[in-house]
Amino acid sequence: MKQVEKILTLTFLATTFLMPQKVMAQYYQPDEEVNQIVLDKQIKGLKESVWKDNYPSDFMVFGPNTQFEFKIIVKNTGNRNLTWIKVTDTLPPTVDYLYGRIEAQYDKTTRQITWKIPEIKPGEQQVTVIGVRTKSKQLLPYSIKESINKACAVAESDASDCDESRFFTNMGTADTPKTLPVTGGNDLISLIGLTMSSIGAAGYFFKKHLSQA
Repeated sequence: MKQVEKILTLTFLATTFLMPQKVMAQYYQPDEEVNQIVLDKQIKGLKESVWKDNYPSDFMVFGPNTQFEFKIIVKNTGNRNLTWIKVTDTLPPTVDYLYGRIEAQYDKTTRQITWKIPEIKPGEQQVTVIGVRTKSKQLLPYSIKESINKACAVAESDASDCDESRFFTNMGTADTPKTLPVTGGNDLISLIGLTMSSIGAAGYFFKKHLSQA
């Protein structure tokens, strides 16, 4: 009899172990605070209609004295109000600040634009457009340079996020070259070729005049 009971017990335990277990879903408590903020940084040329995260050099290169815009989207993705969000946008040295929020402050030394948003409710967002302009034309030869514009948002609850937009400038000439130089060595080779051509032309000129003398 004990042997039968032992077999039945083992069979019950084995059946229980092999049966699929119910997965318990994890839920947040209704009163649990979730403080979360997301910042999205985008860029757009004045003649463009679509905002993009970045402008690669094969899409567009901004020449000197060219105006374009950045858009900063600060969104509350949590379930609690976010208060006194400080937004800081740091401009690269290749551009100058033109316009933005009325209450924004611009520090020319740090190149930072700062402002505060009193409150953003869950699911809502604040959008700010900043206008900039590239520097004036520099001495030739031109140089293709990558610039980074970074923005960060920090709420009173310490929820924070940052994002950046990358773009390229050509500060040597207002006309963007059709073929962008891969390295600085290409500029040097072009300069040497131009110099040699000038020397050859000068030699031909003197040779021609000496033969006529």
